[in-house]
Amino acid sequence: MNGDRELSPEAEGGAHHKAWEVLAFLAVQPSAAASKEKLMDALWPEVNPQRASQRLSMALVRLRAVLTQQVPGVGPEVVRCERSGLCRLDTTLIASDAQQFLALCREARHLPAAQARAAYEQARALYRGDLLAEPVYEWVHARDDGGLTLQERFREEYYQASQELARLYCQEGQPALAAPIYRGLLKAEPTLEDVARSLYRCYQQLGDRTALIREHRQLVQALRQALRTPDDPEDDPQLYQPEPETIAVYEEVLADLEARAAEPGHGTRQ
Repeated sequence: MNGDRELSPEAEGGAHHKAWEVLAFLAVQPSAAASKEKLMDALWPEVNPQRASQRLSMALVRLRAVLTQQVPGVGPEVVRCERSGLCRLDTTLIASDAQQFLALCREARHLPAAQARAAYEQARALYRGDLLAEPVYEWVHARDDGGLTLQERFREEYYQASQELARLYCQEGQPALAAPIYRGLLKAEPTLEDVARSLYRCYQQLGDRTALIREHRQLVQALRQALRTPDDPEDDPQLYQPEPETIAVYEEVLADLEARAAEPGHGTRQ
């Protein structure tokens, strides 16, 4: 996007989808830049380097044409290949939600609590689901040296930002804001026991015994569904239990809530 103007691959003469894919690739890189070789390997993996270089050059020409048509006043330097072989976007003219999301997540880790909370809130607002789910680009699903796809790396950033934001809410005495975040993470990944333990602590702060019991039952069920072999009659579902740490936190929180409930004039939710 450029300000409030959304860009599209449509231009005079039709749509330039490969040029748009170059833009998408650069727009999801943390620095809005990538080496020429990395671009060619991603977009033309089965084409020899000389031909891939020609295709990249043509795609860049078309991309510049699309951008200058849609954003009057933008010059050809908006996307360029430097002598070093680095291809980059001019981020003073074009910004992407993906880059802003990554920048906010990474900056938040080094900020004081109040500023970090605001940054994580902004980052979560920018994340609208898996990166580039549509259209489908093969390079989004290619695994890097760490074994993760680009989509998975963005998802992991989102999970970490969400967990840290929820932690900050709890630290500030706002468990009612943290609990929906933890529940959302568990809806996507029901067997995340560290998230479940954090959610148990939220319910402890909220005094919500009923929600605690419900959440623990859902975790147990999720673990059994994920680990058990349903066609094996000898595979006892009772074998699949949460980690000892999770059980210990659950029992501690449950005992605390029950003790509070037994006190005269308690305000604990049942």
